[in-house]
Amino acid sequence: MPAPRRTQGARPEPDRASAAVRYSHRMAQDLKSLVREVLRDGFAVNLGVSDASGPWIAPVVYVFDDAFNLYWISIADCQHSRAIAENPKIAAVVIATHDTDNERALQMSGRAMRVEGAMFELEQRLQAKRGMPAPQSPGDILTDGYEWYRFTPDRFEITYNTLFGYDRQTYRPNS
Repeated sequence: MPAPRRTQGARPEPDRASAAVRYSHRMAQDLKSLVREVLRDGFAVNLGVSDASGPWIAPVVYVFDDAFNLYWISIADCQHSRAIAENPKIAAVVIATHDTDNERALQMSGRAMRVEGAMFELEQRLQAKRGMPAPQSPGDILTDGYEWYRFTPDRFEITYNTLFGYDRQTYRPNS
């Protein structure tokens, strides 16, 4: 079949597939920015864990990296740390505001694990967020049985009322 004739001055048909890909990429970038904003403005993450003794929720103060991994320190023998050792698949929530008209929150799923060793830059950021004195050397905050933990989310459900009403938006960091 011959290609349709184009009359002088007429625009070519838009490539709908390319436009959809560009829109999808722009939307993913916008959602990524919203995830970063809520993580930046939140203070604690509520970890939802489960093990043989049942489900448990634990709030912990966190910091995060550019890949949206969340880090916190906990005692290895506390309930949520033991549950993570038994079942690393967890859910988590960060709430950046409690004003229901302007609610901003993240619901997340992913995997958590204990991380070995000192991480000085994260230690400094965590202590500043907690309003505590800055550590002087790597590992200063890892005393009395405290250890680092990392949560790597594979899915974010974003609540941002001023943009989406009560319709959550999904962001998957590796898609």
